[in-house]
Amino acid sequence: MHFKISDSDLSAGMPIIIFIHHYSQPNKSYNSILKNEIQSGNLNNEHYAIISDFQYTYGKEKFGSIPCYSIRFNPKESKEKIDENRLEIGLLSLSNTAKLQNRKYITPFWLRLK
Repeated sequence: MHFKISDSDLSAGMPIIIFIHHYSQPNKSYNSILKNEIQSGNLNNEHYAIISDFQYTYGKEKFGSIPCYSIRFNPKESKEKIDENRLEIGLLSLSNTAKLQNRKYITPFWLRLK
């Protein structure tokens, strides 16, 4: 149990925390495998995007170019390129995601981290 996560806030998204910590430093990418898992329905596309964003930010391109899917870490990618990347894995555009989050219908798991 992680000290920043309350027992009452557990969700199916928590296992990606392992990947996030793994990619908080430069490590070999498994994106080709993870993208296949999105296609087979075993991995949520948003979870993959978060994992990839950590690789993009902290990997320092040591293991090649990694796609960016959000503006979470102030990336050097344009919003247009990020939207192209998002479309490729079936995510809404940044603007549509912001509109949806403003409606408060969906609470992403990372907002539960304290």
